[in-house]
Amino acid sequence: MNETQNNPSNAAAKKALDDIMTIGKAWARHGLTVGKMALETSATTLQKTAELLGHLSQTLTREGEAGAACCQAKTGSEAACPEPPPPPAPPA
Repeated sequence: MNETQNNPSNAAAKKALDDIMTIGKAWARHGLTVGKMALETSATTLQKTAELLGHLSQTLTREGEAGAACCQAKTGSEAACPEPPPPPAPPA
């Protein structure tokens, strides 16, 4: 017989250690799964936001071109069309 079988306190300590390792591995798997899901959700959100910003940029470009063309048609000169206002300063 080995020492673990002869000593009940060693057997109990080994079982406790095995149980703690099993629980620790379960929590690690859970944490990794949740982390993976969070990163996937974040990536999807960022992708959709990037697409939205691209569409918004295209819309603003088309509107800017249409506004310039309208101004040129009304005034007959590009020089008479006012420059668009600068973007607002970011909050401090």
